[in-house]
Amino acid sequence: MQQRQRLKFIDKFKTGSIRVLIATDVASRGLDVDGLKYVVHYQVPRSTDAYIHRCGRTARCGGSGLSLLLVHATEHVSFRKLIESLSRPISSMETFALQPSVVHQLHTHLRIARQMDKLQKEVDKSRAANRWVTQTSAAA
Repeated sequence: MQQRQRLKFIDKFKTGSIRVLIATDVASRGLDVDGLKYVVHYQVPRSTDAYIHRCGRTARCGGSGLSLLLVHATEHVSFRKLIESLSRPISSMETFALQPSVVHQLHTHLRIARQMDKLQKEVDKSRAANRWVTQTSAAA
């Protein structure tokens, strides 16, 4: 997605024209939306800093907010490491059991989000390779 399109969607989100915004970690950097109440993590972040940054999109300037982390059984080890890195006992995290119908809906959204993440990584890798070729050619 081009930067102009991103900014257009962010403006629509800020004005309430759209109610849900799905963003990569990179796209969410610097994103500041007044009154943002919820952040939903579709996958366990790779680093503590990324988790803190994502959570920080909500509850700005002393406001309140909720950060919900969806953890699949295959991500349990990553989740445990994340919580330990925050120096919090895993028992301090509130958990919610989800109904199977909700899990099915979330699974569909999660699959799409993961596909988007994979595609974004491929684009980033390709851009980095192209930059390297361009820089190497220019230096030669």
